[in-house]
Amino acid sequence: MRNRLILVALFFLCGSQQKSFAQEFKDTTGFREAYRKMQIDPNVKPYSYDVTVVGNIGQTPDTMKATISFGPERMKMKMGEMEVILNPQYRIMINNTFQQMIVSRNYERTVLAQMSMPSIEAIIPFIDTWSLAIDKGVKKLTFNCQPGTGFKSFVVTSDIKTGYMLQVFAVGADVIDEGISTPPTATSYFSNYRIIKADFEEFKSETYLVLDGPDLKPAGKYKDYSLTFDKPNQ
Repeated sequence: MRNRLILVALFFLCGSQQKSFAQEFKDTTGFREAYRKMQIDPNVKPYSYDVTVVGNIGQTPDTMKATISFGPERMKMKMGEMEVILNPQYRIMINNTFQQMIVSRNYERTVLAQMSMPSIEAIIPFIDTWSLAIDKGVKKLTFNCQPGTGFKSFVVTSDIKTGYMLQVFAVGADVIDEGISTPPTATSYFSNYRIIKADFEEFKSETYLVLDGPDLKPAGKYKDYSLTFDKPNQ
């Protein structure tokens, strides 16, 4: 549960300004519009940011740090010794500790457009009530989850002027740890936003892979890594 909570929090991003609502709502139509406006415009210039996720479940805290880059139909995430690259050609997972690379053809390019936030259709079944507020240059989207979903609530905070996300606070359903019932939480802190070049090298397949006759092999600084396809005959 802790890993699922952290990963859900990790992939939240925010976008455009929106109107402020003082009261809570239960209607999914209004939530769809509010949520849509929280998503970054897919035509925005490529950018990178850093994120620190602090998770707590019972007495066991957990911290993850990552650098994430986005471009049209492209993403690169580096978290510790792991790298994940998505582009129109491939999905590439790299373990730098063990010098391993796992590659698959990217047959689901449309998924990339939703990587900045979970799709609205994935979120709607969780929604019980929601509210949207603006205060002191910050906008905050809060939604409480239906019982039985495994989550209690999410709070997404972003800067009105820049549209950049500042923080996501996620609360999971209660768990029993050392005989004490406590809700697991994950807080994501986003910082160091910067625009990157449209031809960002770390999005390109050739940064990681090169053709050797009819076959692919690791390239550049990864040339000594082992390569595995996660599906045969790719």
